Amino acid sequence: GINAEYGVVVGGGPTGVEFAGELHDFLRDDLSRAFPSLVQHSKISLIQSAGVLLNTYDQNISDYVESKFKQRNINVLTNSRVIEVTPNAIKFSDKKSKQIVEAPYGLCVWSTGNDANPLVKRIQEQIKSLESRSTEGKPVTVENNKALVTNAFFEVDLPVSSPDIGKIYAVGDCATVKHQMLDRVPDLFARADIDRDGKISLNEFEDFVRNHQKQFPQMVNLAKNMKKFFGDVDVNNDGALDFSEFKTMAQMIDKEIRSLPATAQAASQAGRFLGQYLNYEATGVTAEPFVYKHTGQFASLGDSDAVIEVFTPLQSFQHFITTGFGAYLMWRAFYWEQQVSHKNRALLAVDWVKSKVFGRDTSRF
Repeated sequence: GINAEYGVVVGGGPTGVEFAGELHDFLRDDLSRAFPSLVQHSKISLIQSAGVLLNTYDQNISDYVESKFKQRNINVLTNSRVIEVTPNAIKFSDKKSKQIVEAPYGLCVWSTGNDANPLVKRIQEQIKSLESRSTEGKPVTVENNKALVTNAFFEVDLPVSSPDIGKIYAVGDCATVKHQMLDRVPDLFARADIDRDGKISLNEFEDFVRNHQKQFPQMVNLAKNMKKFFGDVDVNNDGALDFSEFKTMAQMIDKEIRSLPATAQAASQAGRFLGQYLNYEATGVTAEPFVYKHTGQFASLGDSDAVIEVFTPLQSFQHFITTGFGAYLMWRAFYWEQQVSHKNRALLAVDWVKSKVFGRDTSRF
């Protein structure tokens, strides 16, 4: 259960996991000196709607994180969906048992995303209004109430075309790119059909997934159980996928992702692409569709621990996973290098050293 001494973190993605780890360290290393009687009764709960923490990472990483949090007495509640949050209590349901639990808390941190921006909502309302008045009969896909549906050039899908309306572009969390694989099925089928026999064997399918999961990150989860997925798509049980079955596979995989990952990595790639694309549009140059390049993901777990999953272009070393103190040092080095100026890097390094030697500053508490 959860009580008033608990800190509750809602969301088991990178942000929620990192905050839970840091909060654990803060309680153990710093507040325990100032408030020992209070800290010994304090607990941390992490509520996750999915079945595992860091569900976009490799399964081995998810298992590692859960085992580490269990060792630190961080209460992990998976398959639990938050229904309501009040100033003093949180209500959530167990997705398996359907049981609803209401429990008090002392601190609640929300890390599962926010509602759509008011501007995005107004644009969505205008799009629906245009669709109702449209004579072109073009339907608009409204798949995500929090985002605007775009094509691979980040142009918002509108029900009508008119110089008066112009074009709307959207990138970042307010945009969702539709059907990244389905739009390129003929080309992808040709790439997968290595022996050019018009069918995709299991070996060809496995090679295709391994070689393209970086380009299409929605295939990452598929890579964990390729044989089962291949059997499900192979409806005629001939041990190979024809073009129709391959297209069905693309449709199924595209359902796994409605938008690019809500990360700075994806947003920066999208922003750079759109800037270049608008320049191309102004000069009449034809541009290729946006392709997200998933280079990897980091997450700090606290207690000088971290997890890293990296994808490389090397054929013999495509997928790299590491955990523990070495991963923590790599995470810190990358985080430090990504600072925008030498001043920020110096301040960050001083802050890390100061916290390590003297502990975090608790004077404001």
